[in-house]
Amino acid sequence: MSEYPESDVRAVFGDCEANTRVAAGYERVMTLDTLVAGVHFPDRATAQDIAYKSVAVNFSDLAAMGAEPRWIYLTLSIPGWSTEWLDAFRTGLQELLVPYQVQLAAVVVHRGDLAVSIEAHGIVPAGQALLRSAAQLDDGVYVTGQLGDAGGGLQFPDRDAYLLQRLDRPTPRIETGICLRGLAHALIDISDGLLADLGHIASASHVSIQVEQRRLPLSENLLHCVGTELALELALTAGDDYELCFTMPIALEERLGRCLPQAAPPVTRIGTVVRGEGVQLLDEQGRPVTKTVRGFDHFAQPG
Repeated sequence: MSEYPESDVRAVFGDCEANTRVAAGYERVMTLDTLVAGVHFPDRATAQDIAYKSVAVNFSDLAAMGAEPRWIYLTLSIPGWSTEWLDAFRTGLQELLVPYQVQLAAVVVHRGDLAVSIEAHGIVPAGQALLRSAAQLDDGVYVTGQLGDAGGGLQFPDRDAYLLQRLDRPTPRIETGICLRGLAHALIDISDGLLADLGHIASASHVSIQVEQRRLPLSENLLHCVGTELALELALTAGDDYELCFTMPIALEERLGRCLPQAAPPVTRIGTVVRGEGVQLLDEQGRPVTKTVRGFDHFAQPG
């Protein structure tokens, strides 16, 4: 985490109201996400896991802007009051809030179907926030970590504990996002699936992105669990990975390597930005692969 003059909640006026400040030379960025039972987390999910993931996906959005998380606002809908459940939920929140020194600025709890809404605020040096609309021709296309694990955990929750952990407890790549300031041109986190999210960069940047299938980073757990063909399919189209995907001049790879902390996940170059539009998948021989790009659909019916 970078040095930053203290930015705190200056005053809490009530459970749902707070006043915050941002130091000179920094900008505030924010994101808002809602996780709904049966859509974004399964019925088996524990209160602790629900809270952790709700924070993690919002922190991932901040990481995709190169921002540091500073405080969150929480709205929690629960079907009934349970002190035990709420205590476990609070523990899940603290698992990410404490290590990143993020404050819970305001909370609203009401009765209803189980859902968690978080508005997360972060800070970034003025003018250094990363967007998805600035990819440049001949940029390399990169991803952090490994892809498809969360999709494997969702489809086969009883086969591999590691894949299930990757689904329930994604790691927001905050440190990597900070390192990408001044290096990456365009940045996004992989929430809806690699091809779908790369499509967002291509559309916003008015370019085409070529992805080399042979370069996709796959975990041994995923390959062992589902085999190569399905592993590739999940890496390309399954959501919930919450790895970072970015474009950057290839000549800057060495600088990025020096910036990344030792504990950061590996970064893999998987493609190139070219003229045109849309996303093009290439096979082992560099030939175009016809594939329907289908990522997570927020309005699809479960089951």
